[in-house]
Amino acid sequence: MSLYFSKINKKQFFLTAFLLFSLNFSFAQTENTTKVAYHFDFSNRVHHEAKVTISVPKTPKEEPLRLRMSRSSAGRYALHEFAKNIYSVNAFDENGKKLEVVRISPYSWNVLNPSDNMKIEYTLFADYADGTYSGINTIQAHLNAPASYLLVDNFYDDNFEKDASIRKTKENKELKTIQVTFSLPKQDNKWTVATQLPQINDSTFYAPNYYYLLDSPVLIGNLFWSEWKEADKNFRVALNKTGTETTEEEATEFVEKIKNIVKEEITLFGEAPNFDYGTYTFLLNYQPTAHGDGMEHRNSTIITDAEKLDDGHLSTVAHEFIHAWNIERLRPQSLEPFDFSRTNMSSELWFGEGFTSYYTNLVMLRAGIIDETRYADLMSGMLNYVLTSPGHNFHSPAQMSQQAAFADAATANDPLSHYNTFITYYYYGGVMGLALDMELRKRFDKNLDDYMKILWQKFGKTEKPYTIADLQETLAELTNDKEFAQKFFQKHILGHELPNYNELLSTVAMEFQLTQKGKFWFGKLALDIDDKKKLKNATISNYMLYGSPFYNAGLDKGDVLVSINNKLITSISDYREILSTLEKGKKAIITFERFGEKNTVEVMPTQIPYRQLVYLSENEPIIKTKQVEERKKWLSTKQK
Repeated sequence: MSLYFSKINKKQFFLTAFLLFSLNFSFAQTENTTKVAYHFDFSNRVHHEAKVTISVPKTPKEEPLRLRMSRSSAGRYALHEFAKNIYSVNAFDENGKKLEVVRISPYSWNVLNPSDNMKIEYTLFADYADGTYSGINTIQAHLNAPASYLLVDNFYDDNFEKDASIRKTKENKELKTIQVTFSLPKQDNKWTVATQLPQINDSTFYAPNYYYLLDSPVLIGNLFWSEWKEADKNFRVALNKTGTETTEEEATEFVEKIKNIVKEEITLFGEAPNFDYGTYTFLLNYQPTAHGDGMEHRNSTIITDAEKLDDGHLSTVAHEFIHAWNIERLRPQSLEPFDFSRTNMSSELWFGEGFTSYYTNLVMLRAGIIDETRYADLMSGMLNYVLTSPGHNFHSPAQMSQQAAFADAATANDPLSHYNTFITYYYYGGVMGLALDMELRKRFDKNLDDYMKILWQKFGKTEKPYTIADLQETLAELTNDKEFAQKFFQKHILGHELPNYNELLSTVAMEFQLTQKGKFWFGKLALDIDDKKKLKNATISNYMLYGSPFYNAGLDKGDVLVSINNKLITSISDYREILSTLEKGKKAIITFERFGEKNTVEVMPTQIPYRQLVYLSENEPIIKTKQVEERKKWLSTKQK
């Protein structure tokens, strides 16, 4: 949820030429603060490689020199073994003599007998451009920092205040503790560099500490640039559209819509954050080798997709930019300081990611990018997913947040029970955001926007990390009702109880109505089909959901449906036709085959539970003008 720049002349942010260096390249030194300097050579980018050289001007007092790769990434909460793509690690003293390098773990090395002015070399393989990994080829260099930088661990905590925000320095942000230089062959002189790292010159950037460096993705390519001011803050878009047939006019139109999102979200929180180096950058990598993703960072976001620009990409932009407030500065104590060497567990992702997800669609509507029909469809999908998933029986929103380590782009070879026990905290928190918004409107003449503004002032603007208790206490302050705040958190955040959405939605003249009233089924079911969308056989290819008719009857993944009420199942249409004949309160006879043996059971079908949000008019008997007006206030733009 994981979705992240003292002021610098804006011209400095545009890299217009690259220099090709030899192994003995030099680095700019500023007040002798530079302790580590990186040089990236992309000469072998056709094979997805970068040769990286680290210069260490002064040997640290303690020996040996410790090197390691990160195992986690900003905005991610699962373990990622980035060291798997690092190889040919070598070290040399200032005379070019090779030093002994010992690998002490899968992700760490020691350089024995280090010296001043030493250099470390390694090769980075990168062919997966998204928010977590890196991708290098002939049209781009897309670098997620933890997946790209071999860290000199001796300097890891330099200039870092551990009891403050994870990217604050002890002294000032002008410290050039770490420098990074990118050099590319001259034939790619149209390529430019986009990053939240501040610049020293055309090809060299810096970070005050490793924490900021690891939070700073880099996008290099033939980029479309746009910049503007909003609320006295600088904003930039750097867009790689190579290979997607996106025109300059389409890119310009896309940026105009981003500007409207920016305005709407600044209005939502009451002000823009103070970006560390004066600028917020949207790094947009839309090209054929990218993988769909979005990742927040402190002063930028990097968003990827293989498709040509369309309005669907803007929802990711809206989501990630909200993170500039919610999760980057309005940040849970459980993620402070963020540890790049391990998984980071938090109980507050229902708020950091979930409330952000609630506002994603709402901002898209308020900004005029989607209409009310589309908004109702999107929110219906979120509600249906959560309300029909059995996961809330096992984990509350707070507990579900703790499951991120096993869900947030995590991988597993063995099957998981997530189909029954997991609800993504994005949607689980999203529907809780909707419920709280409706509660505040119904009972207190307040709304969730008010809540977010207060939290921003108390914890985000001041960068004071919060706890769940802080969120509850702030809700009590907003409503002047401690009992309400306590009950809401105990029932819906720390507990498993789902809100009554129809009761709450009446506040804004809406209902969550059954779409197939009087229609019955046995639960969510997937059957094996071939490449031509025809039934191979009636083998069940999904696990049964807890509490569904088939689950209760003992059917499972791998069983072969033979017949229902003595009607053979030879096609998908057969199954659908049988469902249409089911009656309330009347059991169906199911014959199925398991491990070569036939079994027969009686199963009671249930109402198909899916619903749709419906806007009610003043003509409805139970609807009053005030409810319709409240809906307009809720959904309309907040820009003046």
